[in-house]
Amino acid sequence: MNLCDFCTGSVPAFLYVIPMGFMPSIGGAVQLDDGRWQACHECAELVDARHPGRLAAHVVGRMEADALNPMVLTAEGRAELLGILATQYAALFNAQPSKENL
Repeated sequence: MNLCDFCTGSVPAFLYVIPMGFMPSIGGAVQLDDGRWQACHECAELVDARHPGRLAAHVVGRMEADALNPMVLTAEGRAELLGILATQYAALFNAQPSKENL
């Protein structure tokens, strides 16, 4: 079963497409990106609103609830992860993704 590429907590309903390889490196690490981002209804609303901070907070909250990433176990880790994800999502929004139904 596919899960949302953002929150990993729900079945995706939409696909956002950007040019392949558009995502910037984070901390010197090159991101492998095929340009295809699946989103559940809740994450799609935040993507459509083009608010990277709110989307990042939603995703980190989901990670914290599900203990999916060790970075969410400390306040410093959560803050760092929020910054990384907000940067990543801002780049996604700047790429003007197209939206398709799945």
